[in-house]
Amino acid sequence: NELDVPEIDNQIIGMNLGETKKFDFTFPDPFYRDLSKSGKTATIEVTVDRLSHIKYDEPTDEFFYKHYGYNLEGYKIFIKGKLEEQYNEYIETYKSDLVWEYLEKNTVIKSYPKERDKFYIDLYDDYRKSAMEADMTLLEYVKKREKCNTIEEFNDFLNKYVDDYCKREMILYFIARAFNLKYTNEYYESELLEYVEEFEIKTLEEAESFIELQIGLEEYKERIQLNYVYEWIGNNAPVAEDVKTFVNDLNK
Repeated sequence: NELDVPEIDNQIIGMNLGETKKFDFTFPDPFYRDLSKSGKTATIEVTVDRLSHIKYDEPTDEFFYKHYGYNLEGYKIFIKGKLEEQYNEYIETYKSDLVWEYLEKNTVIKSYPKERDKFYIDLYDDYRKSAMEADMTLLEYVKKREKCNTIEEFNDFLNKYVDDYCKREMILYFIARAFNLKYTNEYYESELLEYVEEFEIKTLEEAESFIELQIGLEEYKERIQLNYVYEWIGNNAPVAEDVKTFVNDLNK
């Protein structure tokens, strides 16, 4: 505390973050930091706005029941389950990233300049419209959003993004054709309902109508197909032992 009085520290022991407490306090006599307060009584209001150190009691079943709804052993099982779930999610993501990095470095894709240039123009127009809606110039907008300090930097950024995006889509398209991949009905429904979850839409028919109005259902189906193929790549990539060791080390 700013007054550096141990009695005040004793009053706040046990308080929680954000909690406020009032108490009467008599200043020492003399109080050398401010002699005018010596021996006087004041009502002090304290609010805990930060915690720099937490002292934990010995964990007991009662403590864990109170805070987590489990006894100590049950809480250990709960934490272990969450860690295993996180591990499985991480290993799948790590596999996908490794495979995708390999594919991008080792795949040569035939260029389609007409389609590529159309995508560039459409994306450039989207940025201009967004800048106008924000009542900003294009340069002001891309400085704020993409950290591009000049239009030339923005053009370089956009060209790279378009090239990377087109290559990614073509790789996914050829893999889907080579392995005859198509998302399942269950995957389709899951992706749609997850997309509209925040709007409290519960049925597939309502979700399809909503997405049709927002971005177009056929366009969103194309996104679902690409996501499905990307996940398929990760799920079917073999995991080398050194990858497992690497992930295990991260979890320690």
